[in-house]
Formats: sequence, structure tokens, C-alpha cells
Amino acid sequence: MAKACLRAGFSPRLGQEAPRISTALSLVAAGFGVTLVPASMRRMALEGVTYRDLADAAEAKAFLSLAARRDDASATVRHFVALVRRAARDDASR
Repeated sequence: MAKACLRAGFSPRLGQEAPRISTALSLVAAGFGVTLVPASMRRMALEGVTYRDLADAAEAKAFLSLAARRDDASATVRHFVALVRRAARDDASR
């Protein structure tokens, strides 16, 4: 987020952290600053919140983690983990 802010011409002053996107949006609605959210969050209409597109949205990245039990026998879980690993390798090679 800090890099996106710097590219937009300002340095963020970090304050309250929110563990959930909905909490972050509630803080914005209450007047406690700004937050970056996925475009899909536009569907969450809150009074006092205005969504704006980022100019370089394709460059914005969020780091995610995947957790699964090593010994999970579910074929669905194994295939999903394999898919995520393959996507991460493909992304890293770009």
C-alpha cells in the first residue's frame, strides 16, 4: 500500500489497523482515513465511503497465504494446493 501511495504523491500516515476489510471500510466511513480494497468490495455500499480506481491497479499486489493440513486426504484440497503452487511459479517467472 505504501508504494501505491507514494506513486500517487503522498506518504501515508499509518494509524489504526483493521483485521478485516469490512472493519477497514467502517473506519473509512467514520472518517478515519483511507484504505485499499479489491474492486469487488464496491458492492459493499456504505454511507460515507466512495470508491476510486487506482491508476496503476495492475501493479498493486496483495500477498496471500494458503494453509492446508499436510495429510489431508481430500482430492479437492490436493488439487487446489497444486493449482496455487503452479500459479505462484508462473507469476514468479514473469
